[in-house]
Amino acid sequence: MMIKLKTDGTMQQKSFTVLDDVNYWATEPMRMINKQTGYQIIGTGENDTDQRFVKWTFGQAFRVEPVRPDFWKPGNYYRYLYRNPYKKTSYFTETDMSSSGEYRLIVTDDQLKTLRTIPIDGEKGVDFVID
Repeated sequence: MMIKLKTDGTMQQKSFTVLDDVNYWATEPMRMINKQTGYQIIGTGENDTDQRFVKWTFGQAFRVEPVRPDFWKPGNYYRYLYRNPYKKTSYFTETDMSSSGEYRLIVTDDQLKTLRTIPIDGEKGVDFVID
């Protein structure tokens, strides 16, 4: 349940199904791509790979909706490192949880379309990228 406080002091409550049964905590911060829109990976419970990627839209049309970027594979583990506001690119790490155990750095545009992927040795050691 999300509660919106208006400037006149009134309150509006709204439920978003994408947030149902989510153990929500801000361990993965929201990355704002403009004044009204932000993206965030949220955990859904059982283990690290139970993740949802959501888009937050603020303002009068406040909503939360699931997003499925072209690179997103259920069962893999993702981290949203940061967004470069000048290049309008976002940087993610991906851990392939299958037997291959491969790691990638994924670079996307603001529409979350993959621009390029780079193999990396391990996602835990990547905290930022200088592009």
